[in-house]
Amino acid sequence: MFTYYYREEEEFIFPITIHPDVSGRPHVLLMLERFIEWVNEHENVHWVPMIEMARDFRARKKPAMGAKMPQGLSPVI
Repeated sequence: MFTYYYREEEEFIFPITIHPDVSGRPHVLLMLERFIEWVNEHENVHWVPMIEMARDFRARKKPAMGAKMPQGLSPVI
């Protein structure tokens, strides 16, 4: 999927999450390490925390008209 988006899109967000049940397993860590090294070989790749991805998304995409936001959460962070 990363290859497709990198080739076809000018900008994209590629979130990565790992379930805690597998995150500490050696084979998973090695696969993740290889993936990160491979992604870093591409130009203009930036690693950011999930909160930055969320803020960027929310700044670009406004909630649907009439959407109910969670209490205390404004339409834009």
